[in-house]
Amino acid sequence: MKQRTGKSKSTSKRRLLWRILPKAIYVVLTLAIIFASYMAYQIHRRAYGDMPDKEELQKIQQAQATEVYTRFGTLMGRYYFENRNNIRFDQIPEHIIHALVATEDARFYEHHGVDARSLFRVFFKTILLGEENSGGGSTITQQLAKNLFPRRGSGHIALVGTKIREMILAWRLEDIYDKEELIQMYLNTVPFGESTYGIKNASQLYFNCLPGKLETEQGAVLVGMLKGTSLYNPHKHPDLASARRNIVLSQMHKYGYLDSAQAQVLKLQPLRINYHSINHNNGLAPYLREHLRPRLQEWCNNNNKPNGESYNLYTDGLKVYTTIDADLQQYSKEAVKKHMPWLQQQLDREQSLIKGSTRQALVRKILSENPSYRGVSLDDPESRVHQEKQMELFTWDGPKTVRMSPVDSVRHYLKILRAGFMAMDPKNGHILAWLGGIDHRFFKYDHVTSRRQVGSTFKPVVYANALKNGIEPCDYFPNDSLVYTEYDQWSPANASGEYGGVYSVKGGLVHSVNTVSVQLLMEGGIDSTIALAGRMGLDGNYPRVPSLALGTLNASVKQMAEAYTTFANDGIYRKGKVLYKIENQQGEVLEVFHQEEDQPQRILTPSVSEQVTMMLQGVVDRGTARSLKRNFRFDGDIAGKTGTTQDHADGWFVGFNPNLVFAGWVGAAYPAVHFRNLQYGQGAATALPIAGHFLHQLQKEHPGTRYLSRFNYQAIDTASYNCMDYREKAPGVLEKLFDIFEKKEKEKEKKNFLERLFDKLKKDKK
Repeated sequence: MKQRTGKSKSTSKRRLLWRILPKAIYVVLTLAIIFASYMAYQIHRRAYGDMPDKEELQKIQQAQATEVYTRFGTLMGRYYFENRNNIRFDQIPEHIIHALVATEDARFYEHHGVDARSLFRVFFKTILLGEENSGGGSTITQQLAKNLFPRRGSGHIALVGTKIREMILAWRLEDIYDKEELIQMYLNTVPFGESTYGIKNASQLYFNCLPGKLETEQGAVLVGMLKGTSLYNPHKHPDLASARRNIVLSQMHKYGYLDSAQAQVLKLQPLRINYHSINHNNGLAPYLREHLRPRLQEWCNNNNKPNGESYNLYTDGLKVYTTIDADLQQYSKEAVKKHMPWLQQQLDREQSLIKGSTRQALVRKILSENPSYRGVSLDDPESRVHQEKQMELFTWDGPKTVRMSPVDSVRHYLKILRAGFMAMDPKNGHILAWLGGIDHRFFKYDHVTSRRQVGSTFKPVVYANALKNGIEPCDYFPNDSLVYTEYDQWSPANASGEYGGVYSVKGGLVHSVNTVSVQLLMEGGIDSTIALAGRMGLDGNYPRVPSLALGTLNASVKQMAEAYTTFANDGIYRKGKVLYKIENQQGEVLEVFHQEEDQPQRILTPSVSEQVTMMLQGVVDRGTARSLKRNFRFDGDIAGKTGTTQDHADGWFVGFNPNLVFAGWVGAAYPAVHFRNLQYGQGAATALPIAGHFLHQLQKEHPGTRYLSRFNYQAIDTASYNCMDYREKAPGVLEKLFDIFEKKEKEKEKKNFLERLFDKLKKDKK
């Protein structure tokens, strides 16, 4: 009886189950259809991201950074919204492709965008069993879809919607592109941290080379980062990156891309990171790149792509080639790093002995110009300007994080010395090096283009004008502090404080004698000198007073270098040129830039230009710039001029040979901050050492370079100017007559020699 009752209960349960099951299935199917319809609707309305059709997918064009190169192809930097530049499939090493497939999608070549086996694994192991390390289900093509068309929405339902959307996009992508094209697109779009996208830029960031130069284990580091670009960043977390790399190498062994021995050897290799960040503040010549930005933006606005749209500087992947020489640019940067910290120490020692009234007034002025601190009292110790906060500070030993008040921060930056340096080729105007400051991250002001008083570097212009007007290098002028009554009783003073005797014109320039320079200005004429300076590129408002001879005008480093090309180039002035050509991302030349003027401008005769050059050689050999050869072991030909302004606020040195002109300036941001005396404040101590280090490195690394050419005087006979720099008194009439006779005899001998040479050439020809 009990047995029958048990059987009847069991039968009743089965009957109940069979009655409920169809209804349950119906409910589940209904819910599934509703959910699927909802998903389809949401995907259609692009709630989870863009849903391009096949036609749109065929026109995929990722934003690419514009790259700036030196004349011979060294990458200087980029302009970008996203730091990305594409490469072709044939430029991607095979080992990177193997590492990617083995780690991210082992059946990549077998599926059509979606890997069913991976989906089942994710469902059972990850979702049902909760195994977080069982791996993901997204294929490379699905990841590409996610990279190309970012997700929208949040929450579990949105996650399901985005996955379905990416599967659909993956199927479409596989219909349009072959596997090689998908690999290429993926490696060009995937992020690698630090705002860097694509294998090309990642390779340059972490290993300072193009992908084709990567070793197998280095490629594995980059592929390993795809699991977590921040966590496995080899620059920030080398240990984690190394462990992740070894997992990638194990995967490559597992799928037959490496044998066991190869994998083991590679796992033992060090990371060998060569971190080389190229952003807006570093890389080669960041000040120049910022200087070029508006000009390139203007070019883009005025030039159209084949589709009729204007070029975009930040997204169209242009290639801009400049005239910069990578080596000379690097030497200028290293020269500043070698000299400036030492010079800063000398200024800091002097500043500590000076009362701070001037500095305090500057601090007040600077803070009052900042809207955040306008009206705040410096005298109130409780005010915001005295409250310490954490900040990153520039130091000559590198950036440091400190706690400091705004007032102390301003005081710190006030005393920091700045520098500007530029080198160019006087023959064609190509700018070879452009160093606008000491650190572009902290100091944006470009001291190649900013104007400061030029001091005695203006004197060669004064002397050139005097020579044009009939003065000779061996004419003598008294070293007397004359009073110019018509100019408010002004009287020039020599830096040495010594007077008396006479200087030849040559000696006056060699030793930078102020009294002689002013007399030559007045002899040649102030207006005439200003006109010559204007033709040499030194424009601006000139003070029409005798002190102009001492360099009271303002000019930039760039202008001074350009002006001196007139002396280096036999009297022909060259304006600086820095843009060479622009190409599109396919390497097609869009424009080649030529010199602005069709015909070079002759400003001086060859003889006057050579006379000035001869005298400026004397400045380096025995004058105010003699430390260039003595202290920096430089034995080449250089002519040049030092310059120091009032109160030693600005130090200058401009130098040249027939194929190289360079100009350097050193000073603080505000002229009120300066050295106390000439020992450290003169141009020979501030700016000249930068040129010295620069030339020494150039001579050491490239001893045979054309940039270290010798002077070859053709228009003058330098031996005819063998007069003394300084005498107790001017030569008498008889001595002058003897000098004239001796000069004529030498000219006669020279003519006779040329005649004999010409006759010999005619005989040889017969």
